[in-house]
Amino acid sequence: MSVQGLHHNLFLKINIRFFLTAWLVLAGINAHGQNLQKSDTVIIVTDTTDFDRLFKRARDIGSTKNYNFARRICYKILEKKPNYYDVRTYIGRTYSWEYAYDAARTEFSRVLIEKENDFEALGALIDVEYWTNNLDVAMNYLRLAMGYY
Repeated sequence: MSVQGLHHNLFLKINIRFFLTAWLVLAGINAHGQNLQKSDTVIIVTDTTDFDRLFKRARDIGSTKNYNFARRICYKILEKKPNYYDVRTYIGRTYSWEYAYDAARTEFSRVLIEKENDFEALGALIDVEYWTNNLDVAMNYLRLAMGYY
């Protein structure tokens, strides 16, 4: 085998090891099978990442009320896919579930600036205004949504 072939094989082995290690870390397990703390978990997103699958993972984590970690994953997705509006809307939802209504409004507004008729973001914004007893504002967003749908 040529020197170039040896370098190529070594390069492939290193890349495979790197991606396997990254996957193990993302799964929350180190090489010894010990659980890592969620705050210790490294989130690696590449151009070949299955973003829908990663978003599902974030929602699964959010369903356990680990909203901070779910948001960390979502923000990583948005680094590569800034127009993945469902991800940003989900971030807003997690803020609203923690009663951080201003942060939630900010995320929903960022979606609606880009895509003014986004059904999920409008619905989430209506929820926030209803939950905060801003019924007139909620009604205005409801009318706006009805105009689109």
